[in-house]
Amino acid sequence: MVALPRHAVAQERESDLHSKGGQGREGKTCPLSGVMHAARLPMEYRCWFALSICFHIFMWGYTAHKSVHWHKLRNEGNMYVDGIQQGWLFGFPQDLSDPQWRMLRSFFPLLAAGIPLHASLSRYAKHLENFLPGVHLYFYSASNLGFLIFLHGGKAIWPLMIAAFTYWIGRVFKGSKSNPALTWAFCLAMVVASDYYRGFQHWTWGGTPLGFLERWGDGVYAWQIQFNLTMLRLVSFNMERYWVNREGGGGAKG
Repeated sequence: MVALPRHAVAQERESDLHSKGGQGREGKTCPLSGVMHAARLPMEYRCWFALSICFHIFMWGYTAHKSVHWHKLRNEGNMYVDGIQQGWLFGFPQDLSDPQWRMLRSFFPLLAAGIPLHASLSRYAKHLENFLPGVHLYFYSASNLGFLIFLHGGKAIWPLMIAAFTYWIGRVFKGSKSNPALTWAFCLAMVVASDYYRGFQHWTWGGTPLGFLERWGDGVYAWQIQFNLTMLRLVSFNMERYWVNREGGGGAKG
């Protein structure tokens, strides 16, 4: 048997497909035939796509309509909203009543400068991995810790301790059913307690080795406000560890 060159085999296969009308065994157009047909989406996808477009048109249209209406009422003196100030864009008012949005606007210049700086330092640390193994991990640990302290000041110790204890639960119990049970119980208890006691703001570390945390203040953002989202990430991490160990047989079954 004589082995044909690869390009000769491809040409022979293409000519054979052309002779059959450019269709394969299932009657679908083959890419080698050079005939392109647009793929038809299933009816369900097309319906959801149309509904999504209609929803967004209605949502943005209604928002624009109400904004113009409220702007007219405010200019006529028939409506007053606390936090509305004169804006810089064509004289339109700006709403600074929401504390999260107000804080984001106030720190936006610092955020705009910090994002490219962090990305550049991260890329540089990644290049240093060839000379200093682990430096990328240390960079992320240091930058995240610094950002956490900037946000919450000395109160950053609370989410750090909660995260460390949740990690300990997953590390010890792994594939055991105690892992999800203890993880959910502890995280839910911390969400309720942190909200009820307002981030444990009355707890002081004076007279303890952690007394220096009192000099760091409370930061610019209370840690318990977004802790419900942090709790979900902690639960997700431990559940991933739980399922990996269950499927891999690396944990207890009880």
